[in-house]
Amino acid sequence: PEKGVRYVRMEVKNENWAQIGLVEDVTVSMRERLRIEHERDYDTLTGLYNRRAFKRESESIFGRRKKIRHAAFIMLDLDNLKYINDTYGHAAGDAYLRRMAHLLMREEPVSRGLSFRIGGDEFVTLFEGEEEETLLRELELFHMAGAQAEVNGEPVTFAYGVASYDPDLDKGSLHNTLSRADALMYRFKKAARGES
Repeated sequence: PEKGVRYVRMEVKNENWAQIGLVEDVTVSMRERLRIEHERDYDTLTGLYNRRAFKRESESIFGRRKKIRHAAFIMLDLDNLKYINDTYGHAAGDAYLRRMAHLLMREEPVSRGLSFRIGGDEFVTLFEGEEEETLLRELELFHMAGAQAEVNGEPVTFAYGVASYDPDLDKGSLHNTLSRADALMYRFKKAARGES
């Protein structure tokens, strides 16, 4: 207990009338394996899943398309990251990204999904079993939570687009669902800037 969790490998062999057992402590190699797996699947800055994990997890869900009742993507694009980097420095920009990750992990409705950082200021949350109408109603509250969260006095603002998986519209393709969410997010961004 003073050294935390230990990992052991046990092997048992039967020889004639005897049973021989071997127990080996493999904690060091197991911790190294877990560290490598964590670095492979998680974004080091935010602690969220990364793009590689997004591909694996979403393909796992969409690999059983016939069993999906409802699935949806929320694409999120963080506003003002360049401005914060230029004005306050990259440490503040990193804090801004981490604050967004914290919101994704803690705030409804996104905390019910799997969230990923897939690029510089781009995030995706994947839901299974959630209907688009429910998510859209709740996203306004999430958006307000971001405006109340601040880094260097700047609110955490973002654009988002929601798209539910539709077997007919998306022709069974995960990529098509994601593309629709992405297009809706950019429409949100343009509307926020007053563009048509």
